[in-house]
Amino acid sequence: MSIDPFLWCKERLMVPGNPLAASLLFVDSDTRSMVLALRAVIMEIAQISELAHEPSLAMAKLNWWREALVENRAHPALEALSVADGRTEPVLRDLLALCESVEGALENQRFETTEQAWMQCRDLGGLAMRIEAQALDSDADEAILEAATQLGAAGYWLRWIRDIAGDAHQERWYVPLDIQADYQINRQQVLDQAGGRSWAGFVRTLVSVAVIRSEQAKERLMQTTSSHLRHPLITQALDQRLASALARQPARILTTRILPSHAGNVWVAWRRARQLRTKG
Repeated sequence: MSIDPFLWCKERLMVPGNPLAASLLFVDSDTRSMVLALRAVIMEIAQISELAHEPSLAMAKLNWWREALVENRAHPALEALSVADGRTEPVLRDLLALCESVEGALENQRFETTEQAWMQCRDLGGLAMRIEAQALDSDADEAILEAATQLGAAGYWLRWIRDIAGDAHQERWYVPLDIQADYQINRQQVLDQAGGRSWAGFVRTLVSVAVIRSEQAKERLMQTTSSHLRHPLITQALDQRLASALARQPARILTTRILPSHAGNVWVAWRRARQLRTKG
């Protein structure tokens, strides 16, 4: 019995807690199909970065995806991407670039500076959003694609902050040395759920990095007349909601994986979509 590729993608992505379950409600069906297929492929590739503790398995999976992209191997997410007409040369090229970025992330688990950490977020989350913008609007110029990259990097950065405690328990510690020194934060404190008095300042400083850069990207994207790029802007509104939740209760990060409610996400996505319709 054959698998419906879009059903496969929906079962993995359209779930409460995933912002896509809210953002995709407010775009047209063609955009929904394209984003769903792309994000399923991107998720499969990006998750390989979590296998740094099993390098041989990680490289085997990564090489499979490189070959799958070039040779059009069978996979539900790739089948969905083909149906959505997303297997264009620029998109495939950028997906192969994402494979290179994941390999770099497997090799680089420590950062000296905040800017180095930001650049990895660009290479992963930023590239993912650039791929989406490229697929949704093939006429998007470099300024728009750069704004999309910045927006995606900010979203990835926020999810890195949210997952600091979970990563620490999985022996992953990405906090740059410069900000560790500024706030006297280390992995053991996170494992002990004892962030200390500086924890709130540490979290809010990191969140502000994403918020400022996300707002800059949003302003650039709001200037485009392309209706195809509404989904990245809806995504940005949901990222801002997550940023507010992280900054409001920094201590929760030590014990809880903060996931804004689905109902609240739907409301925020609807409000941004309505704003964009009014603008259009």
